Amino acid sequence: MNIDQDGTAVTVLDPTFPLAEVTQIGTKLDAADFCIPGYERSEAGLFQPEDFFRADVEDIHTVLLPDRGVASRMAQLADGRRANADDPTRRQAAELLAFCHCFNIQVEPSIAFHEMAYKDGDAAAAEELRRFRIADSAHALSTVNYALGLDSTC
Repeated sequence: MNIDQDGTAVTVLDPTFPLAEVTQIGTKLDAADFCIPGYERSEAGLFQPEDFFRADVEDIHTVLLPDRGVASRMAQLADGRRANADDPTRRQAAELLAFCHCFNIQVEPSIAFHEMAYKDGDAAAAEELRRFRIADSAHALSTVNYALGLDSTC
């Protein structure tokens, strides 16, 4: 997004940016209403692409702190488990990760994996964190396609 001298904001996107798909994902995430923001959400909803374009211009960085369930489902994406309507929580985790990838939102799962280490041991937490990092490093467009069920792998 660029700000003209008169204060008009203009967003110039890479032609390959999946705006329609990310907007669709954002609408689904808003409807699911399972995220709690650490800031005042806009009237339009929490997952509006325009808000994240504006945040980029204003040099505002967003960090997602997923709970244990969400972080674990994101890690499952690295295993090639399909995100589909039969498992809405995995699909929502895939959608959330895709949205984060498209807007360079940092996903910080340390709280979730500390909880897992306490309950299941360090080795189990380290293995799941390894899988989470694989899913978190996937290409944004691949993650979007996976979240929408257009591709079977992330």
